[in-house]
Amino acid sequence: MAQKLRWGILGLGGIAHRVMQGIGAAKNTEVVAAGSRNWDKAEAFAKQYHIPRSHGSYEGVVEDPQVDLVYVALPNHLHKEWTIRAIRAGKHVLCEKPFAMNEGEAWEMIAEAKKHKAFLMEAFMYRCHPQIAKLKELLKAKVIGEVRLIQSSFSFSGINEDNCRMVLGQGGGGLMDVGCYPVSLIRLIAGQEPTECQATGAIGKKSRVDHWAAGFLKFPSGLIGHFDCGMMVQTDWSTNIYGTKGRLRLPKSWVPAPHEAFIEWTRYSDGKTRKFPAAAKHIFANEAEAIVRSLKKRQAPEMTWEDTLGNMRTLDKLRASMGLYWPGEKRKKQ
Repeated sequence: MAQKLRWGILGLGGIAHRVMQGIGAAKNTEVVAAGSRNWDKAEAFAKQYHIPRSHGSYEGVVEDPQVDLVYVALPNHLHKEWTIRAIRAGKHVLCEKPFAMNEGEAWEMIAEAKKHKAFLMEAFMYRCHPQIAKLKELLKAKVIGEVRLIQSSFSFSGINEDNCRMVLGQGGGGLMDVGCYPVSLIRLIAGQEPTECQATGAIGKKSRVDHWAAGFLKFPSGLIGHFDCGMMVQTDWSTNIYGTKGRLRLPKSWVPAPHEAFIEWTRYSDGKTRKFPAAAKHIFANEAEAIVRSLKKRQAPEMTWEDTLGNMRTLDKLRASMGLYWPGEKRKKQ
C-alpha cells in the first residue's frame, strides 16, 4: 500500500459530498478517484474536490490500480454487488449503511472479505466520534447504575414519496435509511442482541415503504430501547439513557457540530447535571483515520463484522414486524 491510503469514491450523491467535506482533515488518507455512471457528474465532482481522476463507470473505480480502498456510497440494493466486486479486484471497502439489504447479503459480503483478506467496514461514522468513546467510558464506570431504558431518535423532513430513497426494490424507507442508526446505538449500549423486536410504520400507498416509523427492542437483561425514525418528520436526533442512578443524554447523537458534541450526566440523588465535551475533527475525518488504524486487522473495533451482522439481523426482524419485505425476499416466521 502507498504511504497514504488512496480512496476511490463509488457513487456521488449527497453522502459522498459530506464525506469529501471532512476527509481532507484526515491523516494518511487521500481521495484519488471518483466514479459515477454519469461521466459529466464524475468530472464535476472530481473538479470540485481536486480529485486527480474521474471515471464514467463504477467499474472504472473498482479496476483503478491507484485505488487502495473503495468507498461504496451507492443505493442500498447495490451495496452487495459492488462491495464484492471491489474486494475481488483487490480493494479494501468502506460500505455505506445499511450494509446490505438483509442479513443474508451481509454474510456473503463478509465471506468475501475473509476469503480475500480485505478490510471491510460498515460506514456508521458516528461510531468513530469521541462522543461515543466517552459514552462507553461512562457506561463502563456505571455512573448511572444499571441501564434500564433507552430512547433514541433520527428523523428528518424534506423527502417525498417519489424520492429514490423511497423505492421498495432499492431497500428504501425510513427504517433502513436512518432507523439503522438508533438501532445500532441501542444495541451498542445494551451490549447484547435483542430477544424481541417490534416496529410500526406509516407505509406509503405508492412507495410501499415506511415514511416514518417507531419501534422497540427488548434485551435479555430486561433493558428496553425504543426509537423513532423517518424522512418525512423532523426530530431532535437525541438519545437518552436512563439508569438506576441517573441519566445520560446525547443532544446530537449522529452528526454533532463541535458545540453539540457533549454528553450530559444527570444524577438522581441531587439533580445535578454535568457536561462532558467531546470535541473532534470533522466526523468523517475520524472515520477515515479509524480505517487506517485498523487496516491490517481487516476489521475496525468501532464497527466489527459481528456488530454489522447483528444490526442487519435486527433490521430484518423489525421490517418483518411491519410486513415490509423486498421483492422476491423470503418471508420469515417471527
